[in-house]
Amino acid sequence: MSAWPRVVFKWCSDMEQKQPTFSPREVSALVMLAQGKHQKHMAREFGISLNTTKDVMRRVYLKMRVNNAAEAVAQAIRSGII
Repeated sequence: MSAWPRVVFKWCSDMEQKQPTFSPREVSALVMLAQGKHQKHMAREFGISLNTTKDVMRRVYLKMRVNNAAEAVAQAIRSGII
């Protein structure tokens, strides 16, 4: 058996164990999400476009491996991010 599958497996398992890091804006977006704020409100509050806000939330969802706002907020609370 070659070393290749073991290296890939180790890399994947290392990736799963690491806690993702969040930018201050991503954390603020999670807090606002937990407060029930919509993305339009976040965009106004941050002074950025709605599309940029959507990109921020998309990155948060990817980092947390969730599919929606409720899952993101629940996981952020459980993991102590917010």
